[in-house]
Amino acid sequence: MTNLIFVAFTVACLIDFTYGQNCPFAQKAFYASKNMDRARTRYIDELNPPDYDLYVTEDHPGFEVWAEGDVAYPFWDDFSRARVLLTTTEIINHKMFFKRECEDLSAYTKCFHRSDVCYDTFCLCNECNAKSKYRTMGGTCNNIGNPKLGAQYSAYGRILPPDYHDCIHSERRSAISSEELPSPRIISNILSQYISGAEQPDNQTSVLNVFGSIFGQLITHDVGSRINVQRSVPFCFRQKYLRRNFEVNEGLFSFLFVCFLPDVAGPGIQCCSQYYTRRLSEDISHPACKPIDIPTNDTFYGQFEANCLNFISSQTTFSSKCEVGPAQQSNSVSAFLDLSIIYGDDLATQKRLRSKKQGRLITNAGNVLPEIPKCPQQPCYFLGDPRLVQTPMLAQWHSLFLRLHNLIAPQMSSNDETAYQEGKRLTTALYQRLVYNEWLPIILGEAESRDRQLSCDPSKENCGKYDPSVDPSTTNEFAHGAFRWLHAFIPSTINLYGPNKELIMSRAFSDMNSSQVNILETNYDDLIRGTFYDPINYGGWSPELRNRMMRDSKGMGTDLFSFDINRGRDHGIPSFPDLLSYCTNSSTEINSWTDLDQYFTPATLDTLQAVYSSHRDIDLLVGVLQERRSTERSTLGPTGICIIGLQFRQLKYGDRFYYQWTDGPHPFTQPQLAEIEEFSMAKFLCSVTSLTSVPTNSFLTPSATNPMVSCASIPKFNFALFAK
Repeated sequence: MTNLIFVAFTVACLIDFTYGQNCPFAQKAFYASKNMDRARTRYIDELNPPDYDLYVTEDHPGFEVWAEGDVAYPFWDDFSRARVLLTTTEIINHKMFFKRECEDLSAYTKCFHRSDVCYDTFCLCNECNAKSKYRTMGGTCNNIGNPKLGAQYSAYGRILPPDYHDCIHSERRSAISSEELPSPRIISNILSQYISGAEQPDNQTSVLNVFGSIFGQLITHDVGSRINVQRSVPFCFRQKYLRRNFEVNEGLFSFLFVCFLPDVAGPGIQCCSQYYTRRLSEDISHPACKPIDIPTNDTFYGQFEANCLNFISSQTTFSSKCEVGPAQQSNSVSAFLDLSIIYGDDLATQKRLRSKKQGRLITNAGNVLPEIPKCPQQPCYFLGDPRLVQTPMLAQWHSLFLRLHNLIAPQMSSNDETAYQEGKRLTTALYQRLVYNEWLPIILGEAESRDRQLSCDPSKENCGKYDPSVDPSTTNEFAHGAFRWLHAFIPSTINLYGPNKELIMSRAFSDMNSSQVNILETNYDDLIRGTFYDPINYGGWSPELRNRMMRDSKGMGTDLFSFDINRGRDHGIPSFPDLLSYCTNSSTEINSWTDLDQYFTPATLDTLQAVYSSHRDIDLLVGVLQERRSTERSTLGPTGICIIGLQFRQLKYGDRFYYQWTDGPHPFTQPQLAEIEEFSMAKFLCSVTSLTSVPTNSFLTPSATNPMVSCASIPKFNFALFAK
C-alpha cells in the first residue's frame, strides 16, 4: 500500500516544469491524484486478511464512542472528490519532497474548476427566497448571499488557520523536535484527576447540575456532527441500506438503481488487532486509521493486555471558500440553533416524523419518543438525530422538546401545515431563549454573556440585528476543542429520585447507555429529578468515561478524554498558546513556560511540563480544562470563555431567523417577544412533565438562593398570542 502511494506521488512530482506556469502542474497533480485514489480503492476492496475485515460493532470497545449517524448517499461523491483534491494539495505543497515549509497555495487556486474544489452536490438552481417565512431543511439559504454558509455538509469553520505538521493533513507534532506528541492516553492518565481551580460545591451553593450539562451535549449535537471515514458497503448490504434510508421500491428498477450506485457508508473500520494488543500493520490498515497507543504500564488497560485504542480520522470536505488548501472536516448537520436534532435536516426525516394531524410529531403510547415499527432490537426510539439514544439523559432532552412542539402546534392553527411550521418556529424560538438568556449566563458568567451581547432584554435595550457578514459555521476550535470541556464534569453515577427526593435508583454512568434508554417509559420524572438535584462532577475526569465507555463483557471500555484530544489533533486544531494569544488580542507573547505563569497554577504548570516537551505543544482541550478559573467554582477559564462566547455570538448574529430580530422575514411582534422572554426552563418542565415542583433556575442545583418552586405558582405560557 505504501509503495503504491509513493509511486503515485513520484509520478505526479516528476513532472516536467518547463511549462513555466503553475496550472499545468496543478492539473497533472489533480489527474495523478484521481488515478491514485482509484488504485487505493481497488487495493483496499481487494484486501481480505481476517484483521482487515474485523468490523467494529456497537457492543465492542473498539467502536468509537459517540459514533455519528448514516450519511446520505449523494454526499459520498463529494467526499471522494474532496479526498482527491486533498491529495492534489499535498502534491502541490510538497512538490519534489524537498520542502516541508507551509507555502502560499493561492497561485494554484485559479487552476481548478469550481466543481473540483467546492461542495456542490445539491446546487441551488433557483435563487433563495429572501421573503420565505420559515427556515429551509438543512440550513440552506439562511444567508441569501452565500446560501450554503452554515448549511448541512459544509465545512467546519475555524478561528485560526489549521495546524498540521505537513501543513495539509498530518497531525501536529512537537514544536521543538518534530517528534510525535505524547499519546493522548498518557495525558489522560496524568491529568484526568485534576481540574485547575474547580472545587466541589457545598450544599449552600447553586452550581450547574447534570441536567444543565446534558443540555450542553444537546446543543453540541444541534450545531455539529462530524463524520468518520467509513468502509464502503458490500453489494449485498447496499440494497438494505438504500431501502432503509431512501425508501427504494422493490423490483427491477430498484435493483438496477442499487447495482450501479457507487459505494456508500459501511460498517466501522478497525485499526487495532482483535484483542487490542497492537496496531494493525500499515499494509492492511485503512488509510484513515489513527489509533491511540496505550502505555505498557497503564493501570487499567494493563489487566486486559491492551496496547491500542481504535480511532478513525474524520471525513474531509471542501473549503468553505472553495479554495485549494489544508484539510477541512465536514459538518453533517446545519450549524444553526434550529433544533434539527428534533425535526431533522432533510425532507425524508421530516415526513417520517410528522403525524399530519394538527401539526404534531408522532410519538409512542407513553408520549416519550417515536419508535421504529417492528423494531427487532432495543432501543427503538428515533427522531431528527440518531445520536439521541446514546444515554437516557440525552434521549430525555429530545423527548422534552418533542412534547413541547406537540403542546404548541395544535394551538397555532387548524391547518396542519401552518400548525407544524408555526409550532416548529415557536419551539425553536423558546429553545434559543433558553440557550442565550438562561443557560449561557451560567456557563460564561452573567457579565460576560451581557458584555458579549449574547443575553439581553429586548424591552430594555437594543439586542442587535442580523449581520450577513457573520459566518455562523460551527468552528473546529469550539466543537472539537473548548466545548468538550463539559465531558470532564460528567459524574460517575446517575441517581433517580422520587417526589420527596428519596433515592429510587443509582447507576454507574457507563451503565446508562443505549440499552437503558427505555427507563424513560417507567421513570421519566425520577430521572429529571436526579439530574437537576445532582451537581456536575468537580473532581476531574470520571473513570466511567476514561475507562469504561462502551465496555465489553470483560469490563474493558474506551477513553473519552483520549478521544477528545486525538480528535482535536486530527482536525488540525492549533495549540492552546495559539488560542490564548488570539483571545488576548495577540498582545501576549507566549515564548516560554514562564510566560504561562499567570494562566496556570504552579502545580498545574509543573504537571504540564512533565507531559509536554514544549509549552507550544499543549492541546487546546487540555489547556482549557487546566487554566485558572475566574472564581473557585467556575467551570471555564478565560480562553474557554472566549472560544465558546465567540461561537455563540456567531450563531446569533449570523442567523437570519434568530428569534429576537425584529427586521427578519417573519418577525415576532413585541407582545409575542415579551411572552417568549418570560419562558424559562422551570416553566418548560412544568408544562410537559408531571413534576409538581422544580428549581427556580432548573439548570442549577436547588439551594437557599435557588429554591424549589411549585409548578402551580408558575404562570402559564400564553399561546393565544401566537395563534394564526
